[in-house]
Amino acid sequence: MRMRQLKLETLENRALLTTLMVATTGDDSNADGSPERAFRTLQAAVDRADPGDEIVMRAGTYDGGVTIRDPNITVRSFEGERAKIVAPIDDPNIQQVIRFHIDADGGRLSGLELQGGYYYAVKTESNWNWGVPDDQRRGASNIIIEDSILHGSGRDVIKLTPGSDDVIIRRNEIYDSGLRHAGNADGIDNVNGDRMIVRDNYIHDIATNGLYAKGGSIGSVIERNLIRETGSGGVMVGFYTDIEWFDTNVNPEYFESIDTIVRNNVILDTTYAGVGLYASKSPRVFNNTLINVGRTGQAGILTSYVDHYTGATTFTREANVDPVVINNLVVQPDGASTAAVYLRAGSIEGDFTFGHNWYHRPDAPPQFQTRLTDPSAWRISLDEWMATIGAEGSREGDPRLDDNLHLSPQSALIDAGRLIAEIVDDYDGSSRQGNLDIGADEFSSVEALIIPPPPGTVGTGAGQTGDPPRVHYAFDRTAYRPSESVGTLDITVTRSDSEFAEDVRLQTLDGAGVGGQDFTSIDEILSFAVGQSSKVVSVEILDDTIDETDESFQLILSDVTGDQTLATSDVTIVDDDDPVVDPPDPEPPAGDPSTFAWQSTRFEVSEDEPFASVTIVRTSGTGPAEVWLKTYDHSATAGEDYVAVDRMVAFATDENRVDVEIPILDDALVEDSERVTLTLLDDSGWSIQSARLIIHDNDQQSLPSTFAFSTPVFEAGESDGQALITVVRTSGEGAATVRIKTDDHSAVAGEDYVGVDQDIVFAADQTQAQIPITLIDDDMEEQAERVTLTLFDDQGQIAESARLNIVDNDQPAQTPSTFAWQSRRFSARESDGQVLVTILRTSGTGPAQVRVKTYDHSAKSGSDFVGVDRIVHFADGQNSVQIAIELIDDAVTERRERATLTLLDEAGWSIGSSRLVIADDDCGHPSAGWFGTWLWRRWQGRSIRAESSS
Repeated sequence: MRMRQLKLETLENRALLTTLMVATTGDDSNADGSPERAFRTLQAAVDRADPGDEIVMRAGTYDGGVTIRDPNITVRSFEGERAKIVAPIDDPNIQQVIRFHIDADGGRLSGLELQGGYYYAVKTESNWNWGVPDDQRRGASNIIIEDSILHGSGRDVIKLTPGSDDVIIRRNEIYDSGLRHAGNADGIDNVNGDRMIVRDNYIHDIATNGLYAKGGSIGSVIERNLIRETGSGGVMVGFYTDIEWFDTNVNPEYFESIDTIVRNNVILDTTYAGVGLYASKSPRVFNNTLINVGRTGQAGILTSYVDHYTGATTFTREANVDPVVINNLVVQPDGASTAAVYLRAGSIEGDFTFGHNWYHRPDAPPQFQTRLTDPSAWRISLDEWMATIGAEGSREGDPRLDDNLHLSPQSALIDAGRLIAEIVDDYDGSSRQGNLDIGADEFSSVEALIIPPPPGTVGTGAGQTGDPPRVHYAFDRTAYRPSESVGTLDITVTRSDSEFAEDVRLQTLDGAGVGGQDFTSIDEILSFAVGQSSKVVSVEILDDTIDETDESFQLILSDVTGDQTLATSDVTIVDDDDPVVDPPDPEPPAGDPSTFAWQSTRFEVSEDEPFASVTIVRTSGTGPAEVWLKTYDHSATAGEDYVAVDRMVAFATDENRVDVEIPILDDALVEDSERVTLTLLDDSGWSIQSARLIIHDNDQQSLPSTFAFSTPVFEAGESDGQALITVVRTSGEGAATVRIKTDDHSAVAGEDYVGVDQDIVFAADQTQAQIPITLIDDDMEEQAERVTLTLFDDQGQIAESARLNIVDNDQPAQTPSTFAWQSRRFSARESDGQVLVTILRTSGTGPAQVRVKTYDHSAKSGSDFVGVDRIVHFADGQNSVQIAIELIDDAVTERRERATLTLLDEAGWSIGSSRLVIADDDCGHPSAGWFGTWLWRRWQGRSIRAESSS
């Protein structure tokens, strides 16, 4: 039990507190959570909080690396403010900004900004790999993350670990994942968390996938999100997961995702699939708008099988079962090299529906790929595709979208979709009725939401309007298999949001199993109270003595009227009247208990060898015996550097040594030696002993190349046609590539020059290359203009910058101007209303400009004066400009106050500063009466005169 220290004098007050305040002005050593005695750090407030408490954070920046350990703790920003919590991405000791411990069920994050984390911005913790029994495995659940900004993580932004169920992620902005490790960095990474709700989020600039639900995740709903600019896919329904993260009690087939719904999302600009289905069971993909997806690989929509390795050389292959993909819009870019839809061989089983979808590619008819039954159906038309798989009702053509990717009144997608009971609204939250429109938007006269949302908007879709989220209901299992002698079957009904009370209807529907004969029928109303997220209902199973086949019936959850189905589940009653009795296993030969160890604590192998041979020895015992061997990633990665092993190793009666081969995977990467952890486990799953397997790299090490510009400044005339930029290799050998990119400074791409963003390929012995930049001549009289040139290394990091000056040919070059303030100080009384300040041009000719900006000192913008940040223009021949700074009069008696006036050049550097001194002219000073007032005014007047004369 954690001990909490409370100061004696605060115990009475603390007992009454349910809200704890955190502020940058707080002091942890003397805090009780009240506004007057706030905490300075979030972790201190979390440690002091009791279950059910709320922590309110004032605006400011706070340290991350916070762990929440108690249930039902809310952390939110103060009303109208946003607190920022930051963790570094380069400190492995601070792995996330906020972590929910496995005991922190019911936690909530609201209205915050979370930035950084070595791995994650938010992580839910799990005990899945702690060696606990299956029925005790769990993760932090019933977590809500809402109305927040989450970004800049080392890898994934949000990480949900196995058993983290009923997590709601709504109305957030999630972006910039993978700043430290971009190879596996998703927006939301859910591994075996059930009933996840991802709704109304703006997810963008993600290193790999926008989000996925995998590892056996059941019943997730992904809706009304805007997902754009992903390095891999948009939404992945399933993906690749190691077998130890699956719950084989409810998912023995290793389905990656079960009963996941993806609807009303807008998905843009993905490198790979906009929506991918991987070994999923009963996925439903409805009414999504996919634009510019599958740009360089896979397809707009992809189905794929997944191989799960159950041994060193054995695996089980899972396909997608009963997928439904209806009413989606897929628009590909010009010149697309990928198909609109690609069904990989062996990727679908059971019934599947691809219907009433709309496809478009502006420059050519879209193409389709399916290898389910015919390997030759590689590049086929929509008509051939529909004939091959029966994709009824699908069409192609221009969808006629407006600037916000919504349907225009002339769009043929209006009323062209299929009616789906589970679709009741659209991306904007507008109601859908009658025949559905295709895609995420239901056409209406209501003003469409802006895509992407305006800066400062948190969340997207209907979340921009602040509408309350719709609640989703589910059974704890998609199918039940009770024995007919079980007596009663307990089922759990869950809901995704418990903030209000609601009634739903539970009914049974006869199948081969008949109510009154095989089970007791149910038709009852379930009442959920505020805060209640689940209810348990018992169904009576009726036993008989008849030898018969298994019999099934259905559970249906609906609204009270029974008009809208919310969830279903199948119940199969397993007959047990004629059980098959297996013959008893033969008694093993008598022997002493065995103990095992590794022959060595270190094994080594070169990566070009097919196998590593590792030896287990029996150190005591006789007779047949067995021990479990399992590999764990260290710096080596299973599936990339070696094939994982997770199996039993048998010893014969007289056998005291067994060699096990671990397959090694060769690659062409130059890398350090990598390590695998080898572990022996007893029959309870506890570790007996571990050893190391070191895989040595065999690839040729080459000296990495570095690059630079030949000069920091390039110059060309506007009429030269092009500027030649020289890039030199300063070190390294072999073939190499560097990227060059231009960015506007004062020159504008398309007006003054043609922008460049391309790779420069150096041959093995090449030391320099020239890149031409096309210049655009005009007849405008203007100053020389500047382009920023940048080199990026193969990691996308900036290697060097330079600039290109484009010299105008339409008039003689003008003398550059310099500027200064007329005085080092400008003074005024606060009741003057404004003060005039003068800027001088001290040299130069022609039109010119300079930036003026005010900075707070003791005077504050908004309370003492109106801040200025503007460009001041000088005409040709003009040598001074006067601007007004507005003053704010108040009734507060105070000392004279100061603001800083600064002149900035075009790069934002200061080129001169002055002071603005504001004198108070309110009667009296708080320290004395009339005499103090007289002295105060006399001192203020003298100060003003002194400032004016200095």
